[in-house]
Amino acid sequence: MKIIYCDGSSLGNPGPGGWGVFAMDTEKNKVWEFGGGEKTATNNQMELQAAIFALRLISKSDSKKFEMRLDSKYVIQGSTLWVQNWVKNNWKNSQKKEVLNKEKWQEILKLLAEIKNKNIKIKWTHVFGHTGETGNERVDEIAKLYAQGKSL
Repeated sequence: MKIIYCDGSSLGNPGPGGWGVFAMDTEKNKVWEFGGGEKTATNNQMELQAAIFALRLISKSDSKKFEMRLDSKYVIQGSTLWVQNWVKNNWKNSQKKEVLNKEKWQEILKLLAEIKNKNIKIKWTHVFGHTGETGNERVDEIAKLYAQGKSL
């Protein structure tokens, strides 16, 4: 099983932003860490960027089963429920307003289609932040590092 944690951070919202990805291969007992940052971003933009990076990893993998663990219900619900309706409604949300972060959602939609075409399964799991879950705590640290202009 491959487990991937994702998180984003913004200092100021908007402000300096960072994202982190922590990937584990439980069978091979391996761990990888990734991160990045932007000078100005919102927390949601960084949450999405982390998910995009993770989905790119998944789409390039030979593995067929992944669990994505995030503390962002926005990313989980957007990816699994909302995005299809946004497409049908010409990128308008339920309040008939333009969907925020449309370009990032379009990238997620494209990656999800690639993943589906490769018969890769993703289980989306919501985890609560700041509860001591090691992978989630680590991606929070990585995202904050990059938001502060630092790196791994």
